[in-house]
Amino acid sequence: MRVAILTAMIACLTCVSVDACPCPKIPTKTAIRDAGAIFTAKVVSYKQGFSGEYNYGQNFPFIHPSQNWEINTAFSVSKVWKGTIPQEIILQSRTNRCSGQFTPGEEYLVYAYWMENNLITLPCTRTSLLSNAGEDLRALGAGQPPLKVQKLTDRLFVIGRLVIIMMLVAGAIRFGSRMVRRKKSASF
Repeated sequence: MRVAILTAMIACLTCVSVDACPCPKIPTKTAIRDAGAIFTAKVVSYKQGFSGEYNYGQNFPFIHPSQNWEINTAFSVSKVWKGTIPQEIILQSRTNRCSGQFTPGEEYLVYAYWMENNLITLPCTRTSLLSNAGEDLRALGAGQPPLKVQKLTDRLFVIGRLVIIMMLVAGAIRFGSRMVRRKKSASF
C-alpha cells in the first residue's frame, strides 16, 4: 500500500508542468499605448553584462537576485510609429532567461519604454522578430522614416570649411584695403 501511494505521489509530481517564463500576453492596444517608442530596426551590435540588481518579493527569503542582464544594443532603425527615433540608436536592453535577447543581424519590431529618462527595452513585452510581428504591424499601420541626424563630424567639416572661407575673404579684404592705402599714400 505504501509503495502504491509513493508511486502515485511521484507520478503526480513529475506530471506537474512548471512554466519557467511566466510572461503574460500583453494586448496589442495596451502595448502601443504604454510604449515610449515603437520602431522596426536591425540589430547592429550588443554588449552584455549582469545587472546585479535584486527584486523584493513577498515570498521567503523576500530578497531575490533579479537574474536580469543588461545589454547595450545598437539598432539601425528603418521605420518609426511612436517617438522621435534617429536612424541609429543605442538602447539599454533588460533581459531575463525568457525573453529580451536580440540577435545581431536580425530585424525586430521594438517596443521601448521610458525608465529614469532613458528609453530601454524590457523582457516580457511585445518586442519580437519582425517576421513574427504581423498582428502588431497591422494594428500600427504605416510607419514613418526615422529622424535623419547629421553626424557631428559632418557638421564640423562644414563649419571648418566655412571658417576657412571666411578667413580667406577677410584676408582678401584686408589685402585689398592695404593696397588702396598704398595707392593713396603713393599719389600724395
